[in-house]
Amino acid sequence: MLGNGVDPNIEVTPEELNFGVLDVCGAVSATQTVTIRNAGNGPLSFTGEGIVFAGVGYADYRIVCPTTGATAGIPEGGSRILGIVFAPVSY
Repeated sequence: MLGNGVDPNIEVTPEELNFGVLDVCGAVSATQTVTIRNAGNGPLSFTGEGIVFAGVGYADYRIVCPTTGATAGIPEGGSRILGIVFAPVSY
């Protein structure tokens, strides 16, 4: 008996972004993009809060596009592009 399992595989590119130096309180960076790709053989779904930022200063980053549907599932071989900005609010 042979079979193939269903297994989503997430790839995120680029692995890091550089927003440069910005003034605190009021400055907003130019939008940079991140691509989330499902390289697996099954649907990729997001649960709970979906896509969130974590770590030091996480509140200074936000997804600006798409404005809705960012956490919708990604089918096998599919991808989604997210626009992200950096808007520092404190030191």
